[in-house]
Amino acid sequence: MKKILKFIPIILFIIYLIGLEIWFWTVLDKCGLGFGIITHGSVFPVCTFLISLIYSLLTKSKYKYLLALFFGVSLMIFEATTFELLSGDISLSVIPLGLIYSVVSLIGILLGNLRKDKKQS
Repeated sequence: MKKILKFIPIILFIIYLIGLEIWFWTVLDKCGLGFGIITHGSVFPVCTFLISLIYSLLTKSKYKYLLALFFGVSLMIFEATTFELLSGDISLSVIPLGLIYSVVSLIGILLGNLRKDKKQS
């Protein structure tokens, strides 16, 4: 049961992304500027950092560093399937955004490791 509990934040993040995707294409009136500012400017970085921090505190696995790759790729896919498709211009401009979220995730993982090491000593 404890192994499943450490994946709950990641599962909730995936559900949140799917819900935002559905909301973007069904509710919004094709004016996504405010949506983009809110999600990419505040919600996604905070969620990415907190989930990485919590996950690194709950697990000792070396695979936790793959979480940074997961966040980078998932948010690049989200960007490409919402704003890029809406504008009709699909390009590689989402790659720097994915790298930013990967770095935010790595910072959360490293801070979680530092905090865990301080608790153990």
